[in-house]
Amino acid sequence: MKMLKIIDTKKNSAKKNMSIDADLLDTLKEPILHFYDWEQNSLTYGYFINIDKFIDLKK
Repeated sequence: MKMLKIIDTKKNSAKKNMSIDADLLDTLKEPILHFYDWEQNSLTYGYFINIDKFIDLKK
């Protein structure tokens, strides 16, 4: 049975949180649950999401 690794990186900028997620994805092979918080209101979206379908970036 695989163990779930739990990681809590606390409060960071959106850029830092997403960078940590990318690093975890690249380096860890076991299942993980990553908890984090934002330093300020932020928006992130997934790799396969076309942001233009959801947000008018020209505004």
